[in-house]
Amino acid sequence: MAAERYTHGYHKSVIGQHARRTVDDCAAFLLPHLEPHFHLLDVGCGPGSITNGFTAYVKAVSGVDFSEDLIAQATSAGSKVNFRVASVYKLPYDDNTFDVVFAHQVLQHLGDPMSALREMGRVCKVGGLIAVREASFSTMHGAPSSTGLQKWREVYQATARRNGGEPDAGLFLRKWMLDANLTDVRFTTSTVTYTSDEPEAHAGWGESWAERTMKTFGPQAVDFGLASMADLDEMSSAWKQWAADNTSVFVYVNGESIGRKK
Repeated sequence: MAAERYTHGYHKSVIGQHARRTVDDCAAFLLPHLEPHFHLLDVGCGPGSITNGFTAYVKAVSGVDFSEDLIAQATSAGSKVNFRVASVYKLPYDDNTFDVVFAHQVLQHLGDPMSALREMGRVCKVGGLIAVREASFSTMHGAPSSTGLQKWREVYQATARRNGGEPDAGLFLRKWMLDANLTDVRFTTSTVTYTSDEPEAHAGWGESWAERTMKTFGPQAVDFGLASMADLDEMSSAWKQWAADNTSVFVYVNGESIGRKK
């Protein structure tokens, strides 16, 4: 397995952005397949905003994340979810426990996504569903365009790969699921769009990446020799300018795949 490191890190700019995620936005491709009696596991659940949303759709929900701090944050909200600290490579559940095993923006950070998918499959019931949604960073584009945003896309992807991940994981989900011996594999895409029509989300996206560039993946890029401090300043400034421009747009594509355990 390739050595891996979580490129995004756990800075407040990252966690705050992740806490904005909702089940309706991030799991819309899965919701029509859920049944009220299901038991669902959310792998890599982070602060639990998506996980908690699943409680409106199924009888029982569990969530795991490798970060003790994130599980503490998720649990402190008085949730109905059973949260636990665990690795996706070694889930603390018996075989054939869950009707659905879900992961959102997790496999892209892993050095061995196939092992993760097989472990997700192990704890899924025969006939149950594995559902995954992952971004494709090469599809990320902002307008007005700038050298800073273009450099950000290139440097982020290079850094993620040096950390053992695959920033275009969304494009590989169908192959990975088929290679994991899942059946009835379905692949779809969805587009994420940020504009000032939703000012809080628009500003939050730009400001988050401006800060992450300086505090999380950016210093890693400098350590790897992929960028200089001047590059980080340029990328961060480009994000701030984008966030302040009420005509600006940012779009990217997510891959979404559902497979069934044989």
